[in-house]
Amino acid sequence: GIVFQTQQAREWFPRCIQKRSAIIFNQVGEQFYQDYPVSKKEGIVTVGRLTKQKNHALLIEAFSLIHHKVEDNLYIYGDGALKSALEELITEKKLQKRVFLMGTNDHIETEIASKKLFVLPSDYEGMPNCLMEAMAMGVACISTNCSCGGPKELLGDIESIALCPINSAEKLADLMLVALVDNNRLIELSNYGKNKAEDFRTEVIFKKWRSYIENGQ
Repeated sequence: GIVFQTQQAREWFPRCIQKRSAIIFNQVGEQFYQDYPVSKKEGIVTVGRLTKQKNHALLIEAFSLIHHKVEDNLYIYGDGALKSALEELITEKKLQKRVFLMGTNDHIETEIASKKLFVLPSDYEGMPNCLMEAMAMGVACISTNCSCGGPKELLGDIESIALCPINSAEKLADLMLVALVDNNRLIELSNYGKNKAEDFRTEVIFKKWRSYIENGQ
């Protein structure tokens, strides 16, 4: 048998393989389902290696289009080869006091929990753990609608308010702006993610693996 993370990934293979396959999401650790007391949520956050795939430049570009309309700053967690290039872009956009490259953090869950909005700007992803973790924590989430279809699997039911085309800074900026200025939209995104994240709990994913191994379904 074959296990895929997304329906889109499964569809790239012949029918003979699809018939013997199952779609099983990654599991999310229990620490991301805990309550983290926060007096006031502020800021936009993303987490990922500073590489071309993660396309943090798109997020910085989108933020540059709306930064004068919002008080929230942008925090990017992760290290990688493109750090210097991203620093140059931040300087070019005159956002040194609004966009911060935070490096890595051993307690990233507390950092995510304190933020108002999580954004995943990637060019492609399998099943993005960082997006799943943010959803489990009840943080409002927005993502690019990238292949191999992970974000679509996670946010497809609210695609019009949570997903944008890859490399579309204008559309990403629009989605971010509405979420940051409209509290009802923020709550809608948060509640959807929290409810959807029940599908990622360890015990739920374990049951799916056991069922597939024992029964082929």
